[in-house]
Amino acid sequence: MALQSESRLFFVIVNCPGEDVALQIGRAAIESGLAKAFNISAPMKTGYLWQGQFTENVEYQLIFKIGEASKAPLFELAKKMHPFEVAAIKALPITDTDPDYLAFVLDRKPR
Repeated sequence: MALQSESRLFFVIVNCPGEDVALQIGRAAIESGLAKAFNISAPMKTGYLWQGQFTENVEYQLIFKIGEASKAPLFELAKKMHPFEVAAIKALPITDTDPDYLAFVLDRKPR
């Protein structure tokens, strides 16, 4: 089912330096009503250039599926709670999904 503009969904992905940080942000998003659920990936190795130095770490991806209205407030919440000076927070559009899942995410009755 192709999504209409008023029903746009997004993956919001937040790279976190630890599972505890991911859980804290995830719980806060649910408690504040910005998301209904989240997933935390298995730990993954990450490498990046920061202030002229190559850095390797282990990170966890915190993944939300949300409606467009929650995107900006969720970015703000994650940025405020994240311990990094520059947090990797990004949104990717979901172009197709099951209608019942869309209703769940957008807090509508399933068809």
